[in-house]
Amino acid sequence: MAWQPGQQKDRIPRPGWYKGILFRSMLEVDFARALDRVNIEWVYEPKTFFADGQFWRADFLVSGTYIELKPSDLLPVEIAGQIRRISCAWETEPGAVICLIVWRFGEGAVLVFTGRDGAWVFSTGYPAGVIRGPGP
Repeated sequence: MAWQPGQQKDRIPRPGWYKGILFRSMLEVDFARALDRVNIEWVYEPKTFFADGQFWRADFLVSGTYIELKPSDLLPVEIAGQIRRISCAWETEPGAVICLIVWRFGEGAVLVFTGRDGAWVFSTGYPAGVIRGPGP
């Protein structure tokens, strides 16, 4: 059966090398390159959080914020699931700032969900001043 709009996709990430690091996906490579273009320091997979039988390995640490990166074709139900999943960080590190970035390959952030002290806010990517891919 063919994929239908509104249906979750089976995503199989392609690993890729950048700066001597094997990234789990080319989306993460694209994000790291975008950060480097604007001289923002980052750490790849800096920490794994465990709580209540769940775990989350943060994709990046940028300016004290733990980041989970996801592709731009995520459905709302998948975004909600990711927010629940990464919230486990607060069980072991209550003051952590965590962020889910919905990233469009080669372009940049589409949506950004930032969690602080158990509360979430969101913004759209480009107007909020979030990192972008190669621009004009």
